[in-house]
Amino acid sequence: LALAMPNVSAYPFHCASLSSLPGLGRGGGWEVMSSGHISRCVLAFCGLPMSAENDPQAWVAGFDSALAHTTSGHSGRLPVVVGGLSVGNHIHVDGSSLCGGGYGLLLEGNTSGVRLDAV
Repeated sequence: LALAMPNVSAYPFHCASLSSLPGLGRGGGWEVMSSGHISRCVLAFCGLPMSAENDPQAWVAGFDSALAHTTSGHSGRLPVVVGGLSVGNHIHVDGSSLCGGGYGLLLEGNTSGVRLDAV
């Protein structure tokens, strides 16, 4: 997936453990998501092999919870979290080649006119 979108920032991530929110690349951070008027979306996937203690459902629920705290005052729209499980174990994130774990993007609108909705 290659993206070029005006007014939307993309913060890639990868983590071996799904026990917490992953660190965001390209200067992104979960702690700065305080504005309720900016549209956000997480695309999150798990690649094989994955250790037995990883819980993909709980991981996606963590994204949902993190984004839900940013939607107050945002017309009652729910956060968008898209998840999936890829079959291959080769993951390429922002120039790094990795094997297994969780990966994806946080997409964040830079203006109030940007909408990221599930279709």
